[in-house]
Amino acid sequence: MHIITRQLIRYHDKTGKSKGTTLSIDVIRGEITGDPAEGKEAKIAKRAFRGRGKFFIIDEADLMEGVARNALLKTLEEPPAETYLVLVTTSPGELLATIRSRSQLVEFGELPEGVMVPALKEAGLADADAALMGRLARGSLGRALRWIEDMRVIEKKNADAAARAEKKKAREGSGGGGGGEGNGEETTDKFTPGGILAWAREWGAGLDGRAAGRSGASEVAGLMAKLAGEFAGLALMRDPLASADRAKRDGIQLLMAMAAEWFADRLRQGLGTPYTAAMPGESGALDQRLVPELIASARQAEWQIDMNANDKILLAATTTRWEQLLREK
Repeated sequence: MHIITRQLIRYHDKTGKSKGTTLSIDVIRGEITGDPAEGKEAKIAKRAFRGRGKFFIIDEADLMEGVARNALLKTLEEPPAETYLVLVTTSPGELLATIRSRSQLVEFGELPEGVMVPALKEAGLADADAALMGRLARGSLGRALRWIEDMRVIEKKNADAAARAEKKKAREGSGGGGGGEGNGEETTDKFTPGGILAWAREWGAGLDGRAAGRSGASEVAGLMAKLAGEFAGLALMRDPLASADRAKRDGIQLLMAMAAEWFADRLRQGLGTPYTAAMPGESGALDQRLVPELIASARQAEWQIDMNANDKILLAATTTRWEQLLREK
């Protein structure tokens, strides 16, 4: 079984500078189709040493470069015997029509709450946290478990930072220094304790403030930028060679998705059908005529950030639009 990811560019890029933001033709040739000009063998043409066949799983297939997609067409049309190519994507519409026509669509739905919550409780979360984590992860147990691991990483990083600050304070104290920068007050947690669960609650409180008129568009945009920065920081800790810009954009996408769900909960509350694991927030029902526009605005921003829109301009425009709509609530 071969798992093909965009990060494999690090084994095929001669310059060593690629961040792997797209799925390069060099990866497709190096891991699947081969390239005689570069002396790369076609792994897909080799017989399985063990087992009855071969699987090539291409993750984030929609991120393939145009030349990479075209390089796969012939292989998809006539793959070697007992060889299977699986293209994993959350956006099948982004794939070439010629690729889709040569493939069989297999849809994977979200795991239900009855599966997610017990598994997350077993991983150490309390009931309410498990329910919220399941919703944030959109029914993906793997994503939720990765976030739980991030929470443990945050706890350790913050503990290490506190220990270093305490040692520094003790050294300065023994040396007779005091006050100013030596009082330890400048030390803060590198990441918000509680990870994504804490972000969701802070983000919900920020949206509450906007709905109640206690905060403006710039404050909401600033909060989103801060939380997306933490998300990116964790992503870079997991993979130091990842793209910082891409990681921040992924964080903004996640927060926009959370905002859309938060607005949807306000609509459900107005309709008398509240969600069992509601997004954190105290705002009551909003005007049912406005909520669909708020949701659409968040979803559009979620899509635009993936299309490489300028993140600062996008955050300012989207939060300003929310401000305008919420004045009418």
